[in-house]
Amino acid sequence: MKEYSGHIDAVVLWVDGSDPQWRLDRFNQWKIYFNQCTSSNADHRFANCDELLYCLRGLYYNASWIRHIYLVTCGQKPKWLDVGHPKIKLVNHNQIIDKENLPTFNSCAIEMHLHRIPGLSDCFLYLNDDCFITKNTTKKHFFHSNGKAYFNSHRFMQNPPNCNEINSFNWTIRNNQECLDSLFGKKIRYRPDHQAYLVYKRACQFIEKNAPEYICSTRKQRFRIDSTKNEKTLNMYIFATAGLELGYYQLRLNADEIYYTIDQARDNFHRLLAVPPMLLCINNSYTDNDRLFIHSLMSSLLPRAAPWEIPNSFPRYRPLKLVHNQCKKTRSITNVVPSIHKINMQSILSELKSQKTKDTPYTISKPATNKIKLYYQIGSFKESRVLTSIPN
Repeated sequence: MKEYSGHIDAVVLWVDGSDPQWRLDRFNQWKIYFNQCTSSNADHRFANCDELLYCLRGLYYNASWIRHIYLVTCGQKPKWLDVGHPKIKLVNHNQIIDKENLPTFNSCAIEMHLHRIPGLSDCFLYLNDDCFITKNTTKKHFFHSNGKAYFNSHRFMQNPPNCNEINSFNWTIRNNQECLDSLFGKKIRYRPDHQAYLVYKRACQFIEKNAPEYICSTRKQRFRIDSTKNEKTLNMYIFATAGLELGYYQLRLNADEIYYTIDQARDNFHRLLAVPPMLLCINNSYTDNDRLFIHSLMSSLLPRAAPWEIPNSFPRYRPLKLVHNQCKKTRSITNVVPSIHKINMQSILSELKSQKTKDTPYTISKPATNKIKLYYQIGSFKESRVLTSIPN
């Protein structure tokens, strides 16, 4: 086996959208560019719900092979983070982005500069703060036996995007495809999934050298804009897909990963607790009403504090749990979430039985009562509800 022997760092983007100075800077720039901006610049896109806490916990406990974690911000830092920890490296935008392109509020523009981070490993793991590694991993989970990084995908790039809503993201994907067509010829291509994935600096440098008009156009955009107005906008997917074209990656179509919206995560929290995936993304376009659910779920999946977390600087949340009732054969679900959606328990149990491993945190058996109860608690209020019969 030709195992990858080089160092691997992780890179995470983060912003605190509630910071008064940041909001003032954004407002001043918005007055200039507002006629070009899209819904991708709405306030909720910059909301800080502290998912970063669990993102970093996942890297520490489940990806110990990561050397350093580079946190890229506009000079901000989470209140709970000890920036003096040797594994954490804060990177200010002004360290990697040219002065004439600052301040920027466009994650695509920031992504075009990540390979400039001083001291960054030649191959690095890139992830957003809504992406979590929830199982213990080694390099073998991210590299094929031939030494190439895995390129996880389950969908194609589209040109033009084949969807009802032609938004800024879809036009960015179109521009990625257009750029790659100009370099490698027209073809149908996979694009990486929105999860943690490896990026080669040499693939970034290849695009920077051979498609400068796309790179420069993206870097100067302070906000995500309507890319149909003759603006060539790229995002981070371009580097991984170019690396696949250059032979740096091994395509993998069946990775152990889940991408959920907040509503899907609510509907499937029991699946996540019973059989957590290796890679989990819960899209963070949600409101404060969902904060309790996110923190309760992630406190269950990643309960241990990382060594860089400042004690007593972050509120403690009651975790979600799959627990045994007093009756040994009765399984119950403990939850702190006030909103419970309909659950097809028969299909869930069938799936869990097929996926059951020695790590499954409960025993699947038919209880004497032939019923499942859902228990949830909010403060001192408790309620239980019979959901469905368990299949034979």
